[in-house]
Amino acid sequence: MNKLPPTTGIARIGYSALLALSALAFGSCADTAPEIPQEELYLRGFIRQFGVPDLERSWSMAKPIKATVNLRSKTDGIARIYTDSPNTPGCQMLAAVEVASGRGTACFDADIRSNHVYVRVENRDGQVELSGFMPVSKGAVSITDSRSSRSGNCPVTKKAVELEVDRINDKCLEFLTGFLSENPDNYRLSWDALEKGDDEIARKLSQEYILSNKQKENVPNLYRLENFDYSQRCPEFSIDDIKPIIHQYTTPDGEVKPGLFAEYSDHGNEISNLQKYYHELKTLDPDVELTVKEDGPVVFDLMWRALTENAYWGYYYYDEEDAKTIRTDPWGFYNRVPKFIVLDYEGNAGNRLQGDNSLMEMRLCKNWEHHSSVYYTDPEDDSPNHTLNETWEKMDWNACRTTYNEGKKLRGCKIRSVSMKLVYFGKDGNGEATYDFPAGTRIGFIYGSSGRSEKFYLSDAILSQAIHRPSTTYSGSGQVSDEIKKSSDWFPTSAKFSFNGENYVGFEDGGLDCDLNDFMFRVHNTWPPETDITPDDLPRPDSKEWIIACEDLGSFDDYDFNDVVLKVAFVPKATEGGRNKVRITPVACGGQLNSYVYFQDHVLGEIHSLLGCPGGIPAGVGNGTPDIDHSKVRSLEFEVDDDWLLSERYETDFTVSTTWMNGEEIRGEWIKKIQDGINGEHLKAPQILLLPTEWSWPVERCGILDAYPDFIKWIGNIENYDWVDNKPYPGNIYTRID
Repeated sequence: MNKLPPTTGIARIGYSALLALSALAFGSCADTAPEIPQEELYLRGFIRQFGVPDLERSWSMAKPIKATVNLRSKTDGIARIYTDSPNTPGCQMLAAVEVASGRGTACFDADIRSNHVYVRVENRDGQVELSGFMPVSKGAVSITDSRSSRSGNCPVTKKAVELEVDRINDKCLEFLTGFLSENPDNYRLSWDALEKGDDEIARKLSQEYILSNKQKENVPNLYRLENFDYSQRCPEFSIDDIKPIIHQYTTPDGEVKPGLFAEYSDHGNEISNLQKYYHELKTLDPDVELTVKEDGPVVFDLMWRALTENAYWGYYYYDEEDAKTIRTDPWGFYNRVPKFIVLDYEGNAGNRLQGDNSLMEMRLCKNWEHHSSVYYTDPEDDSPNHTLNETWEKMDWNACRTTYNEGKKLRGCKIRSVSMKLVYFGKDGNGEATYDFPAGTRIGFIYGSSGRSEKFYLSDAILSQAIHRPSTTYSGSGQVSDEIKKSSDWFPTSAKFSFNGENYVGFEDGGLDCDLNDFMFRVHNTWPPETDITPDDLPRPDSKEWIIACEDLGSFDDYDFNDVVLKVAFVPKATEGGRNKVRITPVACGGQLNSYVYFQDHVLGEIHSLLGCPGGIPAGVGNGTPDIDHSKVRSLEFEVDDDWLLSERYETDFTVSTTWMNGEEIRGEWIKKIQDGINGEHLKAPQILLLPTEWSWPVERCGILDAYPDFIKWIGNIENYDWVDNKPYPGNIYTRID
């Protein structure tokens, strides 16, 4: 084993004292020399090899964090804290905080290198009130949400604008209005007419007939919003939050499945999102309108945009009484309801739906980059049809290499995007501007493509059909089957749904590749849609695990920290009034001595026996030792107090009793402080290391410096945490199979 000079980390003791200590431990022993306890031999051997550690230092890579929940809303529920987005494979849960009237506190352990955590606050109905990354600073994380605050001070004004679009002519309008009044739920008009065998109705509803009988007209009561606040940002989130919707996701079994509203048609038989949800599963409501849940702001977070055309987006609102007239008098409703453009294609570049602006930014490495229309770019794809956004071309791909999943076309990254409060101008649209919407208000949407008057859409099926009847030219990979094309010539171009406890609306930009995901929002303070498309096989994070790696005091010449290896997880109480638990799982035994593991006053058992291995034979540590069948290893759980933290209790609550070769039982604190009698100094050396769950121990009879050469730097400076990442000799590290 390579022995590095013990110069780094020498503290609190001089070299002369160190040499005297080493001579006492390793020099020839006279007959009169006192017998040295095994614990002290271990200590002196460690000091000789690694130097003298600071007496007050910890051997833990976990740090205690205090979480404080302080929401403006009066939410009752639970705040779950994770290492990453819960949809990210490998994510683990750190804590679960009970929230009452928007308040809650708890302490938990996190990796000492962590500068953020991911938080999801769910109410009693399972709806997510807040989610995203929260910064960790000075041992604390503050979980707050200012978006739900009410405010009567709204500087937004409206300005009338002209937008010329196509609508059907008066004769067709009269016919369709009458038909829809008698058949208010039939949004697949041609389909229904054909099934009834009414050739005349089918002809009048055909795309060819409608498109040949259109006229241009300005959209009535249309406004642009001025002084609108585009500066607010939702909490930073992960691409994995939206990836299961717009791209793909990985199940707990490792199977990769297409996203729910995937960009490409990959649902198994080349059908589009539109055909899947509207025509086959019939799970989506063609009327993409939302209802305000409580008096207060309605907030839209931009979660994705991948537009192929310049587009605009806005909203209209109405009450329950007006809702009835949509079916009986769609033309009258359309003319009088105010419509407000929020995201535009002209004017200020900062509020364009498509453009190189900060409405959505992505960070793969250190810097945030604008995200305008980033497709699933693969930097190794040199095909002629490969589209690589210029913004991404400027990124340092080599520096970001670790974030790239081989074989996938979306890199893991963080996203930050605009969070917009809609504005309410009173019931008739002519009142004072405010961010507070009355509960029960209905909200619909307008959107379309700039320069293409035939691509104007309303999110209500009846309004879109009876007034504009947008043309349906299909392109892209998400094709609608010939059978559907023949049976219906009008399709919804938006969708509303619940996913993983959050409410979404998605829109088609007019290219009509039928993916319904060209731009997508997460919505706050509206009643959840009836359609919940959350798959049952999304990743479900387990509790955060840690590795406890220790020496058994049997020898002082290899220091491989694999004699007793445990996985330890803190399991938050699942229900109110329950108890927190600690789950302990044995994973390796690199020692030959019989070692009994204790947690507090509980005897777990002898480590070889716990792993189903013969006594005295190392296992699960490589170098010719047998592997362990972890399917037969039992985890043990013990209840702990609410304030129990592994980072504070691992030294005292975990102990080991080792039977020495002469039959002597050696049992003591894992971190042994020894009065060595030299200059009255107290010295200590680690027997236990508390390390991240991904850490793997050295193979048998291979010292830790041969596996992790920077370990000695950590001895000298507790802030050298990156020693666990420097592994230049992988053959000296056990390949874990647990």
